[in-house]
Amino acid sequence: MKTLGTRAPAAVAALALAAGAFLARGVVPRGVLAHPWTLAVTLLLALPAAVNLVCDGTGRARPALATEVALLAALVAAGGTHCVVHRSMVPREHVAASAVSGRVSVRVRVNEVRCSASGATNVVANALEVDGVPAEGPLWVSWPRGALRPGAGDVAALEGVLSAPEAARNPGAFDFASWLRSRGVHRTLRSCAIVALDADDRRVGPADWVSATIRRRVPGVSGELLVGLLLGRTRELPDELSEAFRRSGTVHVLAVSGLHVGFVVLIAHAVLRSLRVPRRAALALVLPVLVGFVAVVGPRPSVVRASLMAAFLMLAPLIERASCPINSLGAAAIVLMIARPGCLSDLGFQLSFSAVIGILLLHEPLARAMRSVIERVAPAAGRFSHWTSAALALSLSAQAGVAPVLVGTFGRLSLISPVANLAAVPLAGLSVASGTATLAFDALGTWPSAAFGAVAWSSCSLLAAVTGLLGAAPWSSVGVATRFWPATLGAVAGLSIVLRARTHRARGAGGALVAAAVAAAVVLSVAGPGRSYPRVVLFDVGQGDSVLLELPRRQYVLVDAGPGPGTLLRYDDNSRAEGSWRPRDLGAAVVVPYLEREAIGRLRMLVVTHAHADHYGGVASVLAAVRVDTLALPPGRTADPRLASIVELARKRRTRVVEVARGRTMAFGSTSVRVLSPEREFARRCSENDASVVLSADLAGGSVLLTGDIEDAAEGRLLGARGIAADLLKVPHHGSDTSSTTEFLGRVLPSLAVVQTGAGNRHGHPGDDALGRIRRAGALVARTDLDGAVVVDFCGGSMKARCVLSGRELSFEN
Repeated sequence: MKTLGTRAPAAVAALALAAGAFLARGVVPRGVLAHPWTLAVTLLLALPAAVNLVCDGTGRARPALATEVALLAALVAAGGTHCVVHRSMVPREHVAASAVSGRVSVRVRVNEVRCSASGATNVVANALEVDGVPAEGPLWVSWPRGALRPGAGDVAALEGVLSAPEAARNPGAFDFASWLRSRGVHRTLRSCAIVALDADDRRVGPADWVSATIRRRVPGVSGELLVGLLLGRTRELPDELSEAFRRSGTVHVLAVSGLHVGFVVLIAHAVLRSLRVPRRAALALVLPVLVGFVAVVGPRPSVVRASLMAAFLMLAPLIERASCPINSLGAAAIVLMIARPGCLSDLGFQLSFSAVIGILLLHEPLARAMRSVIERVAPAAGRFSHWTSAALALSLSAQAGVAPVLVGTFGRLSLISPVANLAAVPLAGLSVASGTATLAFDALGTWPSAAFGAVAWSSCSLLAAVTGLLGAAPWSSVGVATRFWPATLGAVAGLSIVLRARTHRARGAGGALVAAAVAAAVVLSVAGPGRSYPRVVLFDVGQGDSVLLELPRRQYVLVDAGPGPGTLLRYDDNSRAEGSWRPRDLGAAVVVPYLEREAIGRLRMLVVTHAHADHYGGVASVLAAVRVDTLALPPGRTADPRLASIVELARKRRTRVVEVARGRTMAFGSTSVRVLSPEREFARRCSENDASVVLSADLAGGSVLLTGDIEDAAEGRLLGARGIAADLLKVPHHGSDTSSTTEFLGRVLPSLAVVQTGAGNRHGHPGDDALGRIRRAGALVARTDLDGAVVVDFCGGSMKARCVLSGRELSFEN
């Protein structure tokens, strides 16, 4: 610590502040208003510690170890305090401090417009009035579909549902509420209706001019791609192209970061030097250019990080100090964390800083090792060996740096990225350079703008073709469960120590860290849910059903997949739902991401309980995303026209399609799953709900009964079935009063009953009568509309349930 603290005190201070913010994550005082004196405490803790660390490289005796530990502890406390204050303290006039909620009338000024690839428009706006009372503070507004899209500076009068953003509703899902809070947004406005929109004061900013000019000079997808390269606006790219960038490991070129900042610095410096501006003056004059660049593209973490590092490295020779990239990186992190502590949870911040850390730690030793190997294999390679080794080492070191972040966030690692980046980075650089020249000459109104636009179109088209080709390869990326991120981090850290070590002791320490990471990966592979004990995940898919059985030895069975893209589910305007109509594919939005995060690439069976779209709508997305051995349907439903497209897709994917009826038992490793209903004859004449496939499974620590949408008729036929008793009951038909009869519940006798239903649904599910009968049967009730997804572990002879949204934890001993 002494050596690093002397050479790079800002890096040490940044690590301490980050540790404090990480430890304080989720710790927010009760109530909206926090005490202002906490900010003073932050400064009193942070300033002396930071000054001591920064000023200690003067040749004086280092302080004692206890003093260093105390200083670092003070910085950790400062980082945690500042994070909590930032997330909780708002002025009394802030819209989040108001007790107003529900349906309101608001007047806002638009700050930022964010358009998704699906066509949805979301707006970050400053509140001006709430129900006629002056207010302030940012709001996240879900703009009405089909309405005129606003622009920055527009003033709008809206009516909608004002509420606090909800946390993640499904395990491992993106925590939208935390993401908003980290940006100072504490309220959302949904189910909007536009009363008035005043665009007279609309401001056309530099970014809008850049976007319009590029689309005029560079048509088609190439123009959209170039806008993404220059401004980081990638939401309007085709889904296939975005996925190709992600799978090929080249998605970083779409984020405005060091590559773009480097071009800005080089071009500005070259122009100034060509005008015979002295070197030091040229370096100083580049700084305003960087400030202007950040203003145009927006203060994203990657942009600010790269710009601050460039500024620090350029300022070093001006004040006659030796530049230290690690210290510059730490200083940039400190600036960002002070300005916005929530940036630690920002994916752009994590990717940007981890990539630079990987390059700083690994690039030099990797390049040296590769150059040595190439020169031994091909002694005549000459400069080619230097260029190849440097390029490959740059790509590999950056990928190694971001690997823990990619594993922890997406559950995937690109295998082809080192090769793909050899082509993508130069092409992206040529696109950025030619796009910049296009803009410059267009502003001057001269003819070279069209020529540079043609070059930009060609380079962007080639970039899209290369990434599309490489990203489409089935071996381009591999799934790695998100739980492996600590092992990945340990392996990368150990490898960097081994490559940079100069003593045998240091190499031994690095090797030990790599070995520990491998041991941790082995333990994670053989222990846990779906490996050593079973788990049942009852997803929150709105007004629909989806249940995943994670059985020992990686045997996975999915029962239903929620509503699909063509499913229109009506919600009340005053509900917490996103709008009056939700044609969402929740199979793709909820189920598939969970499978990817857990690296579940194969399902032994996918069961469609019956032919209602709130159960089978998301099945097509699951079939397209993972390998499914068997698709199981109720009797007589293979030829059902509602399921025809699913059956056709399953057969194209070489998935066996079967019909299952009462009496069938299916073995999945050491676990047997029995079909209790329907009987074949009954399935032909009953209602579609009563034709639902009912499954029972005895697990280590309890039993499970999954009932689809059966109602009283099918429940009555189940009363005589063996194995109907269960510790965990998936409540039939979303808790409808026409299901969950007293006689049925008396036979099942569940300890935990889970109702899968959507918030504010028009059917009034779950019914009060059904809930009363379930509670009188002695069961505890969990509801996905209130509790979010329910994760149930059967381990050690007991059943333990965790509700993702509400945080409730329930334990049942058998």
